[in-house]
Amino acid sequence: MPLLRRVLLMAAQRIAADPRVQQKAADVLDNEIKPRAKAAWREVEPKMQAVRDDIKDAARTVDVRKDPVGFAAEAANKLRQRRRKD
Repeated sequence: MPLLRRVLLMAAQRIAADPRVQQKAADVLDNEIKPRAKAAWREVEPKMQAVRDDIKDAARTVDVRKDPVGFAAEAANKLRQRRRKD
């Protein structure tokens, strides 16, 4: 097994050092991965901001330092209400 592991590691190193492979990886990153990630972020960002606003509202309602359990309950309640709306 150690011999097989060493052979596979050496093959991976050779492949990673190949400029054609590096170029292909860069192309895939630029043309496939980044556009998908940007599209996913555009879809999720409004929801993230809404959740952030709900948590801020819960923090305004209940003092986190004095009543952390109450804050957690209030935040969970606001998140449940948001889930029911969506």
